[in-house]
Amino acid sequence: MSFPPPLHGLILAGGCSRRMGKDKSSIRYAGATQPELAAELIRSRCAEIFLSLRKGQNNATGLGNLNVIHDRWESAGPLVGILSAMTEHPETAWLVIACDLPFLDRITLDNLLAQRDPTKVATAYRSSHDGKPEPLCTIYEAHARLVLEDFFTNNIRCPRKILMETEPLLLDPVNHGALDNVNTPEDYEEAVHSFSRRCSPAEPLVRQVRLRYFAILREHAGISCEERETTSTTVEELYGEIKEEKGFDLEKEFIRVACNGDFVGLDCSLADGDEIVFIPPVAGG
Repeated sequence: MSFPPPLHGLILAGGCSRRMGKDKSSIRYAGATQPELAAELIRSRCAEIFLSLRKGQNNATGLGNLNVIHDRWESAGPLVGILSAMTEHPETAWLVIACDLPFLDRITLDNLLAQRDPTKVATAYRSSHDGKPEPLCTIYEAHARLVLEDFFTNNIRCPRKILMETEPLLLDPVNHGALDNVNTPEDYEEAVHSFSRRCSPAEPLVRQVRLRYFAILREHAGISCEERETTSTTVEELYGEIKEEKGFDLEKEFIRVACNGDFVGLDCSLADGDEIVFIPPVAGG
């Protein structure tokens, strides 16, 4: 049985940002630059993460801890960044994320990873606006390097056009708007207002989480797992919410909690797409 090549993350931050008028990689949303937000999203999903910058570009992303891959050729768009990474690590597949996708979420990324087809040149989403491939939230397989190099040599350097001609696996979007990019000052103002609305006290941020129950909690709930929308911000608040709803007798002090496979405390913050497992004490020994 053959296994797909390891997956590295590549955050593209080497654009010239001409339409924005300032370096998009330095713009902050919800207290962090977009490359920082992207790195946090893919940190547990990739073996390593790299930052793609153009030749001579200063790192203004807030990610001084990441290894940088500078463009090997004079900048001609994101294809140069992708090919530079592939040339440096030719045995690796790449999860490529642009630095101007502030609405990218875990559900969108996890679905992309779950649907990955290593036999294809790439796995990507269709645009929710025009149905064409979204090339900058995409998994490019290691064997795609030769294909991309051929297009590059023939002066075809638009990743979207390349995907349109290479039959990647294209997925329908699971969260419309997740891949909307921010290219202009007007886009930025709209994005800031959108974040403000999402986080407004009058409209609490709704998170989609997956819950799993074990032992006596599963018996009382009558189910082993469920998808749930919640405005709770911590595991403790979430347990209080479902304890009241389902009539659990077990107090929070007696349960263990795992979030995305790791044991956490009750003060653990919740994020959209988290999987939470509630584990009661187990009798016997």
